[in-house]
Amino acid sequence: MSGKHAKPFPNNSNELVVFATVALDVYNAPALHILNVSKELAKLGVKITLVAPRPIGELAVSITDVDVQCHYTPNLTQWRLPNSLNALAQLAAVWRFRKKKRLYLRGSSLSLPLMAFARLVGFRPIVLEVNGWIFDEIVSLGHGKLLAWLFEFLQTMEANLAHNIRVVTPGLGQVLKEKQIQSDKIKTIGNATNLQVFHPLEKNTCRSMLSLAPDKPYLAFVGNLWPPIDLEVIFKAMKHLEDSGDEHADEIELLIVGDGVSAGALRDKARSVGVEARVHFLGSRSPEQANVVLGAADFAIAPFHVSRNERIGLSALKLFDYAAAAKPIVASDISGIREFSDQPWIRLFTPGDSDACAKAISSFFTTDLQQVGGQARLYAEGNFGWDRRAEEIISLFTPR
Repeated sequence: MSGKHAKPFPNNSNELVVFATVALDVYNAPALHILNVSKELAKLGVKITLVAPRPIGELAVSITDVDVQCHYTPNLTQWRLPNSLNALAQLAAVWRFRKKKRLYLRGSSLSLPLMAFARLVGFRPIVLEVNGWIFDEIVSLGHGKLLAWLFEFLQTMEANLAHNIRVVTPGLGQVLKEKQIQSDKIKTIGNATNLQVFHPLEKNTCRSMLSLAPDKPYLAFVGNLWPPIDLEVIFKAMKHLEDSGDEHADEIELLIVGDGVSAGALRDKARSVGVEARVHFLGSRSPEQANVVLGAADFAIAPFHVSRNERIGLSALKLFDYAAAAKPIVASDISGIREFSDQPWIRLFTPGDSDACAKAISSFFTTDLQQVGGQARLYAEGNFGWDRRAEEIISLFTPR
């Protein structure tokens, strides 16, 4: 399939190998991210070879309409081994595709051997995507700092070996610079959303599809259920609104799309706060199905714990998905989100402050939600599409 540009790269080869150590049939941020990046690069004329662990089901994003050739490596999670070990199972693919020269690697906790071997066999340039700081992630999951320091060392070594680095937030770039990584090879290119998958839908039609009440107020959350996400603050805010007798929001219900390590604990917290009857865990769903849930909601929420997220900031996929679906947003006031605070479609609250969260939720019911949602969609169309990010990523493969 020919893209917009016959020659996106400066020499006679348009080939690029993209490595992902995560399975791409799971509806989560890493899979959606790498598939959308690959798809949009292909639309620009890049011939993509996508290397990833063998999926069990269908890919989270269809790539049948673009020039993306998939090469699957053993998926070690099927043998109950850690996902991070998938990187080691991909070393043979580095050798196999060495003549394609350009490589894009989404970094993970054990992707350093891939980076080192790719350098050894002659890949150039190698662009490393840094989507998070492993030290913070390991600590947030409750592991010890000794292990976190070890993986931080590996991540720093990997960044040193990369020719160019894409960070998804300025905060990540600053952390790398503090680790003495060459600053001129670091570029901030944020995340985005698929504007065709996430789009406005008629609310009552969506509620009918999901067998929801036509006249109740609904919130929606879409994303991974893991420690950095603070849904407990939403549960408490719902309880505040119930006790306050707010005529707009005292019976508000929450639709949760997603799964993860915190799912069980969140069910317990909803029960302990006393809102479990109004919190609906819908499990993992395809992007298209998630868009229907967003379509049914009055607005969407993006609550985060500040402890992990403030230092590196956020480039939250869910925020972009929500805006593309024309949903007003209530979100935590942290770096990467507060930059949008002047927009009419977002209300921020102090992280962890359930009373402030309740006030932010309540304030939206005094606005024209449809009009504000339309403003969110327009902003997303101008700023949050993967096509814009793909053009910026291509620049990392061109000589300076």
